[in-house]
Amino acid sequence: MKITQNELTAAIKEIGLPEETAQKLWAALAERAKWRPRFDLVHILYYAGALIVLGAMTLFLTTAWSLIGAGALFTFACVYMIMFLMMAEWLKDRPGLSVPCGLIATLAVGMITLIVFALQDWLGLWPEGKSPGNYRDFHVWIRSMWIHMELWTLVGGMLILWRYRYPFIVLPLAVCLWYVSMDITPLLFDLNLERPDFSTADQETKDAYFAAKAEIWRLRQMVSVLFGAGMIAFAYLIDRRTKYDYAFWLYLFGLLAFWGGLSSMDSDSELGKFLYALINVGLIGLGLFLSRRAFLVFGSLGVYGYFGYLALKLFSKSLFFPIAAAAFGLSIIWLGILLYRNSARWEQGLLEWLPPGLATMRPAQRELMALDKPK
Repeated sequence: MKITQNELTAAIKEIGLPEETAQKLWAALAERAKWRPRFDLVHILYYAGALIVLGAMTLFLTTAWSLIGAGALFTFACVYMIMFLMMAEWLKDRPGLSVPCGLIATLAVGMITLIVFALQDWLGLWPEGKSPGNYRDFHVWIRSMWIHMELWTLVGGMLILWRYRYPFIVLPLAVCLWYVSMDITPLLFDLNLERPDFSTADQETKDAYFAAKAEIWRLRQMVSVLFGAGMIAFAYLIDRRTKYDYAFWLYLFGLLAFWGGLSSMDSDSELGKFLYALINVGLIGLGLFLSRRAFLVFGSLGVYGYFGYLALKLFSKSLFFPIAAAAFGLSIIWLGILLYRNSARWEQGLLEWLPPGLATMRPAQRELMALDKPK
């Protein structure tokens, strides 16, 4: 909600308080907002610059970089990480500069993965002595050989987060946890699937390979659901114990792992599909309880996906299918209107319905980003 000074003054007068109160309150709010990250040109430049640098150092490293050798790549990554940390340290205690400080510290976290990759490649420390490929593949392919890169990034990132205490640093840590949820399955179940030569393999070997591949996929789905649920629970514990919002990214990527794994499961029973819809209804309720919109988005997608399945099943061979599809689309728009108009009232009703002990377990409202305070 955004208000102007005139609106604040008018509201103060309506409740019978003196105009001087409005002036003092506006001055206090203006001073506090002065140090808050905002969606303006300066902060857009901060985040755009950080994302470009992070992408250049991670996602957009081309195969040409592999030609300089793993030792040179390791040195290059270490130099950049040290440079980022020195810049963050220089900005750390300067009023009004917590945003660039935190973003540059986040860049240092992003370099840890590249450092570990280059070191493993340089010293030949890959499992089974096989290289997983170029660094860019880390963000593309699910492979158990990435697990050391992810774990060391988590360790180093936690140290950097402890030093700079900026919530955006949690982003690369949450991404790494999400990657762990996909890469850890072969290690947990000791899976080593060798692809046969299809030009010479008999049909029995081919069938066994595809059956094993399907089993690995099923295990990945299960691990993703459990890991995502654990990440959400961990985010909740952090959410209740921190002044600023360090849990946002953990909630988001925990939901990606949980909801993505759950939605990719294929159930042949109507009961299983109905249970899927109920779980998504539970996500909507959890979103109201935690006051987190991400839960509402994922839960709504799941519920309407189930309704869409029912509509397709019931009306796919009927002349009424276009009507049902149009009604389905309009109902999604209507849900958006209902959420816009009633989300605050529904949230309040949920809190009044909950037992007092359970209501106290709800995380407090907080700022998304940490605030600088003037000296």
